[in-house]
Amino acid sequence: MQAKNLQLSARALPTNPRYRIAGFYTHATLSKDAQWLPGAAEYFEKWAAKGFMTLERACQEKEIHYLGCFNCMGTPNPDIENFIKRNIIPQKYWQVYVLEIHKHPTVNDLHKAKEFTRERLKD
Repeated sequence: MQAKNLQLSARALPTNPRYRIAGFYTHATLSKDAQWLPGAAEYFEKWAAKGFMTLERACQEKEIHYLGCFNCMGTPNPDIENFIKRNIIPQKYWQVYVLEIHKHPTVNDLHKAKEFTRERLKD
């Protein structure tokens, strides 16, 4: 879901519902700890973290019990991939980025998503 759609969806949430919300966020941005890209944490903060903050802020404003957010990398659609190539990833790292991002979500990513869900459902 693009940032604008996420903002619209967050605004549509009812105030103080009796349910809880957890986010699942797949993005085409590198993880914070991508060792091969200098400044990976800064890229993540600039291009991916805003989605987490949008949902968390909406939950706070509407008094919704927020259970956290799971995130993993995912293969971008061609338009997003072109945007990333033009605006985010330095050209000298592009081939490494493409090889890495097209592996996701992996079996391990899906396993981690299931674990995240199990932990939240225990409460």
